[in-house]
Amino acid sequence: MRLSYQRTLGIATAVLLHICIPFQTFGQTSPESRQTEVSLTADDYILEAARSYSCADIERAESLFKQAVSKYPDLDAAWYYLGLINQTRGDSKTAEDFFSKAASLDSTNFWYLASLAGLYLNSNDESRIITICQTIHDRFPRKTTPQIHMILGDYQKSSGKDSLALMHYKDALRINSSYTPAHFSIAEIYRGQGNYFLYFRHM
Repeated sequence: MRLSYQRTLGIATAVLLHICIPFQTFGQTSPESRQTEVSLTADDYILEAARSYSCADIERAESLFKQAVSKYPDLDAAWYYLGLINQTRGDSKTAEDFFSKAASLDSTNFWYLASLAGLYLNSNDESRIITICQTIHDRFPRKTTPQIHMILGDYQKSSGKDSLALMHYKDALRINSSYTPAHFSIAEIYRGQGNYFLYFRHM
């Protein structure tokens, strides 16, 4: 059973419409409660954990998400939320592990990869930055940002592949025609080629 983050967004939105009062079942410790807890579905866990998360009860939310992945290990949304919680704490390594787990369970989810990309950008790990940006570009071409095109363009330029670099820089401008870094990078390539007409056009 896997509950994708897209579905979770709908649940989380519904949570915001309710007051921040936890379900009684999760707060009980009696044998009857424990018996009830066994029958809790993935949706039950995510709904209640997301409710706690949205109400800033992070400790309780984390506990519930951990219970969820213990019972439903392929619950990618719960792994993702655990990543968010640890990222907020500044524990990038644990956040990376959780985001990676979520992405491995649902490779079609843009936000899982985008969260990983954010962590890698902050780490200045060039090889992983290039890899994650290329993955996002290949899987989600319509969601690729000018920044991702710039990173990939710079990588191609450093590899001596100016034509591929130009392709990425121009793609960045198709998304945002006033994106200054792309104009400067294109101009620099044309200057190196001695094409001053196009150089000045982008300066």
